[in-house]
Amino acid sequence: MCIATSPFSSASVHGAVELAFAADGDKTRLSELYQRTPLRVLFPKVYGGSMPTAVLVTTSGGLVGGDSMDVSVIASAGSSALVTAQAAEKVYRSTGEDCRIHMRLKVEGDGWLEWLPQETILFEGARLRRITELDIGPGGRAMAGEILVFGRTASGEALTRGLVRDVWTVRRCGRLAWADAFHL
Repeated sequence: MCIATSPFSSASVHGAVELAFAADGDKTRLSELYQRTPLRVLFPKVYGGSMPTAVLVTTSGGLVGGDSMDVSVIASAGSSALVTAQAAEKVYRSTGEDCRIHMRLKVEGDGWLEWLPQETILFEGARLRRITELDIGPGGRAMAGEILVFGRTASGEALTRGLVRDVWTVRRCGRLAWADAFHL
């Protein structure tokens, strides 16, 4: 039960997705799926030898102050998968609390993972703290990236205030290979 502390506060949401893919002979299959609103996963049909594709959807249409999202993706040994997003993630103005996104991406031995979501659009006054952790095991490979868009410039909007902290850590075989933190 959410108890409002002021007449202006709103109930925040905590969405979550846990995905795992496993090798099944020469194919990859989904081995684990957990999803909690407002995050959902769609699995479009793939043809030929294409790898499985998981598409994340934020059914609420975006994040507001205090919302949080946790995403965990595992490509087990010998598996391969593409994880993307249906549309740009929108982070709207906050009057106080930060939005939080925590991404945990893991590629086990000889696995392949592509993490290629749409961009994240930060609206005027948005407050976002995002952490992305990528753990690559022996022989594992990954292609991953994120795009931040500061306001909707085509609509004449600009981001002049707010907060963004985007932290990435990449580990290979348990050892830190790369770390970066962007704070604005």
